[in-house]
Amino acid sequence: MKAHARKLLRVFVTGLLAALPLAATIAIFAWAISFLFGWLGPNSGVGGVLVAIFIAGVTSARIVGS
Repeated sequence: MKAHARKLLRVFVTGLLAALPLAATIAIFAWAISFLFGWLGPNSGVGGVLVAIFIAGVTSARIVGS
């Protein structure tokens, strides 16, 4: 019984170690997206400029397209 429990524990730990890179990758992507949204989002300085450029481009395209 002890050998069976040890094997089960080894499989569990191996699975955890295999899942760690995936979890780390997801965490890094979530952090990067949050960072970029905070830096380029509509409430930031850079984001406000990008929104203004986008609105100006859409408005001019509607005027030209009419």
